Amino acid sequence: MPRNNKKISTQVIFISIAYGVLFAIAILWSYLRGDRPLFETPDPMEPGWSALIGTTTGLLVTALSQLSASRFTWARRLEQEFARILGPLSVFEVVLLALTSSVAEEAFFRGAMQPALGFILTSLIFGLLHAGPSKTYLPWTAMALAMGFALGALYLLTGTLIAPVLCHFLINAINLRRISLRAQHHTI
Repeated sequence: MPRNNKKISTQVIFISIAYGVLFAIAILWSYLRGDRPLFETPDPMEPGWSALIGTTTGLLVTALSQLSASRFTWARRLEQEFARILGPLSVFEVVLLALTSSVAEEAFFRGAMQPALGFILTSLIFGLLHAGPSKTYLPWTAMALAMGFALGALYLLTGTLIAPVLCHFLINAINLRRISLRAQHHTI
């Protein structure tokens, strides 16, 4: 049975707090290096184009993800595993997780780490930190590795975190909602 939309699970609260800590580390790391503020854009006209590029990329990746789930056993198996782990989530929980994960991870990896360690090393670290506990997760790790390079390229292309954050948010929000619906159908 789906949870009440007003109640937030302990798991979601814990994850959101962890992302808050990661975000704080990113701000501190960037500040101590003397960088411009993480979400400042170099050009006032840039945010619109960055938003369009990030949104378009996020929607394309999500469409490919849904296509994979409809055609490949490994993708369906991966979705089933995430549905088992996460269970049914309310719409609010999906948005909260997608928002906190996209903002914190992009601030940390693209905003703080990439200027310090470079595009390639940061992209590799991002992908490898998305490794799962079994071989079922290998496709997810491979996709995260590819997305590490894509999100890093969006940051290099636009010079702002707007594009990678929007892209990451859409991927997480749409996929988490689809996984949550799968979990709801399997618990009824």
